[in-house]
Amino acid sequence: MNIERSERIFSLFLYLTYNRNKRVSDLARMFGTGGKTIYRHIELFKNLGFEFSVTFGSVYRIVAFPKNFKRLFEIDMAENDGTFPCGEPEDTVIENQGMLAYEVLSEFKENCPFTKVPYLRRFTINANKLIKACKERKVVILHEYESDTRNGYCERKVEPFDFCWYFNYMWAYDTKMMQNRLFRVTQIGDVEITDETWTEQKRHKRQSIDLFGVSGHRTTPIKLRMSLRAKNRLISEHPMAIRVVKRIEGSDEWLLSAEVCSYWEVARFCMGFLDEVEILEGDGLEDFVIEYTERQLQKAKEIRAGRLAQTA
Repeated sequence: MNIERSERIFSLFLYLTYNRNKRVSDLARMFGTGGKTIYRHIELFKNLGFEFSVTFGSVYRIVAFPKNFKRLFEIDMAENDGTFPCGEPEDTVIENQGMLAYEVLSEFKENCPFTKVPYLRRFTINANKLIKACKERKVVILHEYESDTRNGYCERKVEPFDFCWYFNYMWAYDTKMMQNRLFRVTQIGDVEITDETWTEQKRHKRQSIDLFGVSGHRTTPIKLRMSLRAKNRLISEHPMAIRVVKRIEGSDEWLLSAEVCSYWEVARFCMGFLDEVEILEGDGLEDFVIEYTERQLQKAKEIRAGRLAQTA
């Protein structure tokens, strides 16, 4: 395989992981090739075990990876210090046993089509910096982090020590809050590697992470019956859900059975499909969804009243 073709295939693979609205024809123009070539590459990924979602207009997106995906990027122990802890949620991290890291991220070149996409280029650069910080056990500052809890931008000084869901999320110890936190790499504006080394390594500990990207020490089982449309929206917003949804035999409906760390994201999803989602299991979940919906409606009424008062 020549370098140009290998770059195109790998760049397409990473782009498809985050694809939202690019059709095959759009991808063909981006990569300077024909639509048939893009379809051949997609077929190659399918043969390797990758699973895709396809929406109207031939918008392809990778939603699940093959179980042996990490072996494609296994690094020889003799070529590293064996101290880089990186794994998926189901893996047990064992130090000094070599590393399973997707070092392919560092192989991007400036002329690679993928790196010309600002959003994805930022993700790649930040992921590489965090990989380096983990290997060297350095403290980093996350600049312009898009905090969901604060609903704004902030800075975080952390000790990054692990990743999950193919570099989408990073585990780090927040030195100010003195606790382990889960950060989404795509929400980081810039990563600054400091000269400080880890001081709280004994406190580094991963927690559970559910399909909504929420972390916690405890999980609660839920079971939902939903329409096909609700299932597709769920997978589109939260790709990890593809592992835990199953079609109900002889029906167009789907069943979600999973463990969640919080009801907040579940309630937000159910609120958007009140007439298409049925709660079958979840201790107190139905009451939580009702209260959540009522609070959102009350906020909407207050905002509307405030706007009317301003225009009066």
